[in-house]
Amino acid sequence: WRIFVATSGSGPRSVRAGIGGETIVQKGETVSLSYEGSGFTLTRQGEALEPGARDQWIKVKPIGDAKPVRGKVVRPGNVSVSAD
Repeated sequence: WRIFVATSGSGPRSVRAGIGGETIVQKGETVSLSYEGSGFTLTRQGEALEPGARDQWIKVKPIGDAKPVRGKVVRPGNVSVSAD
């Protein structure tokens, strides 16, 4: 299989924004991490290690943890991590 994606513009911002559009979470920004599972949601603070657009997956370092997690940008300042 081959997938072709049409892009507009050039440069790193276009690559970072990808399909999701405009970057709404900046690298270094403090974000709210929502861990969602079957019947529960936990929330904690984290630091974005990458910029991201809506629906894009980025690395986030939870405050107080050494190990980063991957989460999906939901809205400005909010990243969701699936706990399932």
